[in-house]
Amino acid sequence: MNYYSKHSLYFCLMLIFVCTSYINAQEQLNKKSSTGINPANIDNSVDPNIDFYQYSNGNWIKNNPIPPEYSRWRSWDEVIE
Repeated sequence: MNYYSKHSLYFCLMLIFVCTSYINAQEQLNKKSSTGINPANIDNSVDPNIDFYQYSNGNWIKNNPIPPEYSRWRSWDEVIE
């Protein structure tokens, strides 16, 4: 192989590597595009300018009440039980 064909081969291999890496990175970004915010937990009956905590967590609080015998309830309390 002469000098130019060897460098052309390296360039082509590097170009293929860069393109496949870019495509793979784009696929990973598309898979991880969820925000982690569950719209079902949002209570639209509350004005977010007045009580943002109740607005953002209201439906979750309604659907997951604290048991009456406890003053607080966390995920670890379920593990302890």
